[in-house]
Amino acid sequence: MNSLLLRVSMFATVLKSSSLARVTSRLHRNETGAEEGMNKLLIFALIALPLLMLLYAFGGEIIDMANESFDTATGGGALDPGR
Repeated sequence: MNSLLLRVSMFATVLKSSSLARVTSRLHRNETGAEEGMNKLLIFALIALPLLMLLYAFGGEIIDMANESFDTATGGGALDPGR
């Protein structure tokens, strides 16, 4: 048990002195870009969520209107691939 504790403490000492530990500690302390990303996410949500709710609420009517427009454009019948 004592040797395991010694190994862990030696590993922690090596990790503290490595450049990886310095880089990760600086990265975790840096919070300058966090607010900008959150702002972009909130703007995206403010645009996308209402559109998704409208699509969910009126999806059937939109599909019916698109089918009627397609039928009008093609002459009222299905396309015949054999022609």
